[in-house]
Amino acid sequence: MKKMIRKNTVFSLLLIAITSVISTPIFAAPVLNGIAIHSELSKEQFLAGLYVETTSDKANGILYSQEEKAIQVRVLADKFSTRRFKRMWIEGMAINSSPAELEKHAGHMAKFNKLMKIKLAKHDIFAVTRGKDVVTVSLNGAKLGEIDDLKFFDLLLRTWVGPVPLSSEFRKALLTAGQLDADLLNRYETTTPNDERIAATENAVASRNLASVKIAQPSLPASNKLKLEIAKPDISIAVADELVGNTISIDLPEIPQSDGIVIAPPVLAGNDESTEYVNDTLETSEATPEVAIADTANSAPASVVMKDETPEDSVIESIFDDDEEDDELTPEQIITIASYYPKLVKWTQKNIQYPTRAMDRDQEGSVRVRITVNKKGKFKGVEMLEKAKHELLNKAARAAAKRSSPYPKIPESMNQEEFSFTMRMTFRLPPKG
Repeated sequence: MKKMIRKNTVFSLLLIAITSVISTPIFAAPVLNGIAIHSELSKEQFLAGLYVETTSDKANGILYSQEEKAIQVRVLADKFSTRRFKRMWIEGMAINSSPAELEKHAGHMAKFNKLMKIKLAKHDIFAVTRGKDVVTVSLNGAKLGEIDDLKFFDLLLRTWVGPVPLSSEFRKALLTAGQLDADLLNRYETTTPNDERIAATENAVASRNLASVKIAQPSLPASNKLKLEIAKPDISIAVADELVGNTISIDLPEIPQSDGIVIAPPVLAGNDESTEYVNDTLETSEATPEVAIADTANSAPASVVMKDETPEDSVIESIFDDDEEDDELTPEQIITIASYYPKLVKWTQKNIQYPTRAMDRDQEGSVRVRITVNKKGKFKGVEMLEKAKHELLNKAARAAAKRSSPYPKIPESMNQEEFSFTMRMTFRLPPKG
């Protein structure tokens, strides 16, 4: 009987353990779902990697998943334009999101744009991670900042796999459900910054974070303010044995000097004003905080590295880009650009004409262009970022860009003399039969 009870007990405990394991959610670390290459002007710009917990070949399944996800950009180009890179995200979000979503996330878009005031170099890894609570932006493993809205990540991801991606081939390559080409995977994994670049990034980010903090010595309540009281010295007067005229020789003891405090007669007590340390903020081009001491007599020693003693100045300059003033976009400017861009795309689309000879030859293809207009909307130029293999389609794209002039005027609030935007023109014939 006892053996039977013991067996039943063991079985019950085993059943409870199994049930507990089954009911406990298991979270897998995100894995590579797909890898894509983005090119411009026939030159490879970057490798893109999409990480998910559950691999899938369906864009909507990944977009609406509440799992942890991440996107990585591994730079391939020797000269990489961060300005165009930032504009790519704004345009992608603008064309793949509703006006209500853009308005809701305008502040997040402006912050994301500011976090990318960096100079990306070949083999750098720029990453955006959707964690459990926040979206983290990092460069070579060093955290640039956070955005406290997980839905913002989905806006970014639509730029790659949404209704209007960088290209259909780009989106398809990211949606392979983990079925990766071995050569491409090897290339992706070996495109990494060296140890020196990683260390430089970490040092620059740490120094920038320090410089962004205003260091101030808190003022004490009036009753607790520190006063420097110096007792009057005990002055002994020695009269010479012999008086020479009416002269008396007086020996005064030397007044000691305290570290960091300059004492000069006749002031024997410091004032009671608090000392404040002021440094440059994040928006300035200075790499390290400057310390301005308001009152030397009352200044406490500060554990701050002085500007002219900082060896990492060149490192910070090589990582961060503080020269692009027009990239400091406010949420209002983000909304304006996000509203203006789709108008330009739709305006151009109305003027695309499929060449008759191309249709007769069953020629299909896709062209990606960058069009520039002046403040009055007049066409200034077109750049072929990606060409189709059929020259008739490339000519048709250039002709559509010119034919669309004049474009809608640049909104005055943008305060720009000219504006460049990118778009894809796809030529597809209807199925026969």
